[in-house]
Amino acid sequence: MKLKRQIVQLRRWMRRVTASTVTEYAVIIALVSIAAVVLLASIGRQTNNLLEQMNSNMPQ
Repeated sequence: MKLKRQIVQLRRWMRRVTASTVTEYAVIIALVSIAAVVLLASIGRQTNNLLEQMNSNMPQ
């Protein structure tokens, strides 16, 4: 029953939302996604550099 109630609420919300609001949400989601990708790429590079430094400092 909870799922049915949520679906009904979602349908009501979608009727109230205008096309411009949906576009604004899409832009916000796109910007957040881009920021997340950039952040994860930066963290990956930093982690890689740290691991390479640790590897080069290890005794052979």
